[in-house]
Amino acid sequence: MSLTLDGSVFATASIKGILIRIFNSLTREIYSIAISMNLKWVAASSFGPGKTVLVVGIDGSFRRCRFDDGQGGDMVELEHKHFVSLPETDGTIVEM
Repeated sequence: MSLTLDGSVFATASIKGILIRIFNSLTREIYSIAISMNLKWVAASSFGPGKTVLVVGIDGSFRRCRFDDGQGGDMVELEHKHFVSLPETDGTIVEM
């Protein structure tokens, strides 16, 4: 846990370090960054008025979603794109 000197921003992290949350006490907004255990994606979110979540995958995928707390708390996908095309491999590691 960490708190700014003026007490306006409070940050927490999980024991495993895969989820970081930041709370702004002046604006009452919460920001989160999550990293998957297998390092396949990173999610950054802001639960302010827009309630938008961005998820970036190591496979070159990008998703923009909205958290809809009025409809049971489900995520609604707004956008999904692949911005990188990676070649298929058999999983062999080549040393150089």
